[in-house]
Parts: sequence; C-alpha cells; structure tokens
Amino acid sequence: MTTDRAQLRNAPAADLAALYTYNVAWSWEEQCYVATVDGWAGLSADAPTVKDALKEASFLVQAHIENYRTLGMVFPLPSVGAAPGRATKAEVHDAASA
Repeated sequence: MTTDRAQLRNAPAADLAALYTYNVAWSWEEQCYVATVDGWAGLSADAPTVKDALKEASFLVQAHIENYRTLGMVFPLPSVGAAPGRATKAEVHDAASA
C-alpha cells in the first residue's frame, strides 16, 4: 500500500481501514470491549470480544469512508504505521489468524 496521500484518498475503503490505528479497552460500565479509531473522533464500536470490537470498528470506518466519498467530503487519513505499542487492524488480523 502506498503512502502517497492522494493515492490513499482513492484506495479501496477496506484497504484504508486496515491502515488506521485501533484502540481497544474493556468498559466496566458497558461490560464489553470498546474499540476506537485514531483520527475518527466519536467513532466507536463495542462487542463482547476484542476481535469482534475490532471487526465492527473496521466495518464502521469503511462505511464512513464510503459515505464521505459519496458526499464529496474529505475524510481523515490514517497515520501510516502504528504508534509504538499499538497495532493497525491488519497487524491485529494477522495475529488473530495465526
């Protein structure tokens, strides 16, 4: 995947979703895992497992990208490469598939 910002904007939504950094934490209040996505303020997904929370968050990112494109709006691009100690969805998927 290229890191050229113009090409990123036109990349398939699923490919782009895999480049964002996802954060997952247990919510004692909600009694589930909550996934958030760097760059997408207010976007979160909850599920009974970490894997399901990540899967739902990725689906939401893809849907948001497609909606932004349909409306001609600019959406936040991922910071390519996860921060130290954090993983992109692709890295989490690879680890879960192993």
